[in-house]
Amino acid sequence: MPTESSLAEIIHYFCERQKISACLIVASADTYSRILPLIPAQIRPHFILCTQEIPSATSQERSAWLEARLQECLVHEDDAHTLILVEADSYLHDSIPLDSRLRTREVLQRQSFCLSLGLANNVDYHHSLNTVNSTAQRLLLEGEAVLTTPEGTNQNLWIELFGSHYTPETERSTHPHVAAIIIAHNESDVLEECLSYLHGQGVATYLLDDESDDGTEAIAHALLERGVLAGYERSGLPEDCQERWSQLLALSFAKAQTLDADWIIHHDADELRESPWEGVSLAKAIGMIDGLGYNCIDHTVVEFLFTQDSDSRSAEGGHQRLDQRLTRFRFPSHRANFTQFKAWKKADQQTLSEGGHRILLNDQAVFPLKFLIKHYPLRSAAHARRKVLTERNARLSPERRLLGWHTHYDAFQYFQEIEPWSRRELHPYNPTTFYREFLIERISGCNLERTDYIDLNILTTRKIIDAQERFRSQAAQILGLDLEAASTTAAAAQGMDGTTPATLWTLQTRLIEDQLQALVTHHHRTAAELEQARAALAARSAEQAALAAELATCTADREQTGIRLEGTLRELEETRGLLQEKGERLKATRAELQNCQKVLNKTRFQLDRSNAKLEWNRSSLRQTSRELEHRIHAGERYGQLLHAMADLLNRLSTPPASGRTRHQTNHPWH
Repeated sequence: MPTESSLAEIIHYFCERQKISACLIVASADTYSRILPLIPAQIRPHFILCTQEIPSATSQERSAWLEARLQECLVHEDDAHTLILVEADSYLHDSIPLDSRLRTREVLQRQSFCLSLGLANNVDYHHSLNTVNSTAQRLLLEGEAVLTTPEGTNQNLWIELFGSHYTPETERSTHPHVAAIIIAHNESDVLEECLSYLHGQGVATYLLDDESDDGTEAIAHALLERGVLAGYERSGLPEDCQERWSQLLALSFAKAQTLDADWIIHHDADELRESPWEGVSLAKAIGMIDGLGYNCIDHTVVEFLFTQDSDSRSAEGGHQRLDQRLTRFRFPSHRANFTQFKAWKKADQQTLSEGGHRILLNDQAVFPLKFLIKHYPLRSAAHARRKVLTERNARLSPERRLLGWHTHYDAFQYFQEIEPWSRRELHPYNPTTFYREFLIERISGCNLERTDYIDLNILTTRKIIDAQERFRSQAAQILGLDLEAASTTAAAAQGMDGTTPATLWTLQTRLIEDQLQALVTHHHRTAAELEQARAALAARSAEQAALAAELATCTADREQTGIRLEGTLRELEETRGLLQEKGERLKATRAELQNCQKVLNKTRFQLDRSNAKLEWNRSSLRQTSRELEHRIHAGERYGQLLHAMADLLNRLSTPPASGRTRHQTNHPWH
C-alpha cells in the first residue's frame, strides 16, 4: 500500500531515470506540508505552487497568473521538463484555457513526462486530471490505490502517468528483430508453454539445454518442427563442471552475438514476460522503445509460489496453464530481484554481469518503465524438492560459493521437504485488477520492501528456528563439557615440571577447538538467519492469530454446512432408492415389452403366411369356379342336344298318325 514516503520515492525514481528535475509542482497546502518535504533536495522542483496561493478571481486572472509562473519556470528548461500535479483542485484545471501553454507540448521536451498524483476523495477526480494533461501528452498508464497517512487515515489515490511519446503507437516505433535465449535444465513441465508464449509475442526463441534428462529434447524438436522454436542446442558440459553457470552464460552470450537480431532477451524457462501496456506484445513494445533511443530494459519480478491448494490441483492431473495452477503471488524482497537489466539492444561492447541479471553497455539508456517478469520458480512440493534439494545445490555448489551467486535457496538445504506457502502470505492474482492496483510496483519497483535475505514462508521459518535452537543447545552442552575437562586436566598437571601444564593446556585447547570448529563456523553463519527468522515469525504471529479466529469461524460454518449436507445426502439416498426401484420396474416392463414384441412378430409372420396361402386358395377357387361354369354350360348344351336327340328318336320310333296330312307329317323337316 503506498505511503507518503513511497510517493516521494516514485518521483525520485522517474527523475533519476530521466535525468531531469521537476519544474513545477501544484499542490494544496496540506499536501505540501506532508509530502513535498519528503522529496530529496537534489530533485526539488524549481517552483512549488500551492492552490491557496492562486488568485480566486476570474478564470482569466487565474490563467494569467499561472502563465506568469510558467514563464519563470521555463528559465530552467535545460534540466526541468516535468510538470507534477499533486492534489490540484478541479477549478485550477477549469481555469486553464485550451490555447494556454500549460496545455501544449511547448512546456514538455521529448524525454518528458507528467506524473499526476490525485489525493482527493472525489471519485471523479481523475477526469479533471485527464482534462488538463491528455491535451498536452498521451496517457501512458493509470491506476488506483489507497494512501495511508501517518495518522492512520486512508485517502483515495489515483495515479496517472503521461508522456509526450510513451505509447506503443507512436510514430517513432520501429520493427526490430527480437530474439530470446533460454538456458533450461529439466523444465519440461513449463517449457512448451513458455516457448509458445514467446512465439505469440513476436520473439524468436533459442533454447540452450543444460543436459536435461526429463524429455526436454523431445519437446524442443517437436516445437522446432512446428516453427515455434527457432533453434536448439545442448550445452555439452560435464556433470562435474566446477564453473557451470559461468560456462552457460558464456555459451549463451556467444550465441547472442551470432544471431541476426537487433534486441536480445536473457530469458528463463520458468517465467513469462509482459510489457507495461496491457495487450501490447513484447516485440511491439520493444519496437517503440527502440524508436525512442533507449537500448536497455529493466524488469519488476513477481513470484508465483505453490500452496496446498495448488498442489491439490496439480495432483488432480490433466494439463493446466501456469496461471491456472498457481494463482497467488508476491513481490520478492531480496535485492537481487531489483536488478533485472535482462533485455538489451545489441552493441559492439557489452558485458553480462551479476550472474546474468545485468547487462553493461556503452552509453546505456534504460527505459524508465519496467517490464514485468511473472516468475514460477517453485511450482509444487515435488518440483521444489527435486529442483532445490536434489539438482540445484549439487550442480551449482562449487561456483556459487566462490562468486556468491544462487544463494537464495541455501536456507532450504537442511530440510528434506519444502513446505507450501500459506494463502495469507501471498496476494491473489486477478488479471482484471492487477495492472491497476499494482501500477506503482510493476512499472518502477517503488513501494516494495528490499532485504538482504530471502523471505521464507511461515512453515519453513519455524523449522529453521527449531533447528537452530537445537543446534545452540547442543553446542552449549558440548562447549561446557569440554571446558570442564580441560580445567580438570590442567589442575591435575600442576605438580609436574614447569612446562608440562602449559603444554597439556595447549594440547587440550587445540583439541577443543578442533572439536568445536564446525559448530562455531555453522553458528556464525546461521546466527543472523536465526534473528531474521525470529523477527519474521514475530511479525507473522498476528497473522496466525487472525487466521486462528477465522479458522474458528470457518469451523462453525463448516459444522452448519455439514448438518445441511447430511440432510441433503439422506434425501439423495432416498431419491436414489426410489430411482433404483423404478429402474427395476422399468427393466421388467421393458422385458415384457420385448417378449410381447417377439410374440407379435411371430403372429404377424404366421398371419402373413396364412394370408398368402388364403390368397393362393382364392386364386385356385376362382380357376375352379370358371372351369365349373364352363362345364355347366357345356353340360347344359349337351343336355339340350340329348333332349333333342331323344325327342327325335321318339318321333322316329312312333308311326305317323293316319289322319295327318302330308304337310303336317313333313313339317319337322322344313
